[in-house]
Amino acid sequence: MPCRGVADPAQLKLSFGVRQEYNDNIFFDATDKESDFITTGIFGVDLGYDTERLQAHAIGHWEGYTYADNSDLDDVDQDYRITLDYRFTPRLKGGLSGAYIRDFRRDRETESTGVVLENEERTRYEVETSWEYLLSEITALNLFVTYWDDAYKRDPTFREEYRDLQTYGGNIGLTHALRVFHRPTYGRVNFGYYNYNYKFNETDYYYLNIGFSSEINETYTLLLDVGPRYTDNTYVVTAPALAKETSRDWGGSGRLSLAYAGEKTNWEAALSREITASSGQNQAVELTEASFDWRHWFTWEWRGLLSLRYFNRDGERNDPLLDDIDKDTFVANPRLLYRFTQDWSLRGSYYYTWQKDHEEDTTTERNQMMIELVYNWPVLE
Repeated sequence: MPCRGVADPAQLKLSFGVRQEYNDNIFFDATDKESDFITTGIFGVDLGYDTERLQAHAIGHWEGYTYADNSDLDDVDQDYRITLDYRFTPRLKGGLSGAYIRDFRRDRETESTGVVLENEERTRYEVETSWEYLLSEITALNLFVTYWDDAYKRDPTFREEYRDLQTYGGNIGLTHALRVFHRPTYGRVNFGYYNYNYKFNETDYYYLNIGFSSEINETYTLLLDVGPRYTDNTYVVTAPALAKETSRDWGGSGRLSLAYAGEKTNWEAALSREITASSGQNQAVELTEASFDWRHWFTWEWRGLLSLRYFNRDGERNDPLLDDIDKDTFVANPRLLYRFTQDWSLRGSYYYTWQKDHEEDTTTERNQMMIELVYNWPVLE
């Protein structure tokens, strides 16, 4: 007789890695470039419990780095996260996640927000929850709510020190399957609200987007969301005298994307426009982003990836102590991944960052070359 099989839903995965980087402009300065070699040690732990209805994970990630010529910048970035997802009924599922992050290097945020940050200590607390309820076989209701708090430790004489940020808000959306075009097509309605609160600046942002997503054929998917947005700004002017001012503005927001899913190649091109307040800014801005992501499997061992981003961030403060924001940022990040085995991998990557500051009339560039070796150890799975 065969032996009984036992499946334990508990999981424990450890990851170890080392990264060597060359950066030709570590302070992202337009006129005084300084290059350096940076060596980083990586350690991660993922403790999980996965069943058909429940997925729970506690994740920790540490990156300790040392500079060859600027040892005063040496430090350890820390990232701790807890995620919990549960399906209560066949129609209802919900999730909750929290994060505590203490970091100095935030190069990865440039690719997602267009904000280039210096080596400055930041502490972030973040909580998110998301829910989905199936009203019928063809209609779903979605709810997403988030809160985060960014606090910077900095020199008090820094010219634009007022960048600590508290944000809360969310989105409620309705998706309905449409019987048109003889292809899977879904109508979409999303209403959202966000509050961005800096020390001397608070913005309330409302938007309503109406659109659809449709599978053009077996490989292409088109998505379009568009609609009006409204902002209510309250900010303190510090000079020539302390005073509070308000401004209100109507505009448009939305997203257009085209995605391709083939046997070995996936890519997505997108264009979006919204009001956002990214970490490291001094105010909310109108952000226009064009993006392209490409992924190709050459063989089981070799995979190529490419990310392109172009951001335009526009914000205006009538305050001589806080600069207006009018910047264009371009980021290119090609990567090549090689898997020796299921657990060992080697990655080479290149980052090119270009930024035009129209207020200061400066152009800044940075080149980063990295090679990274990672081992993933499934201790328990």
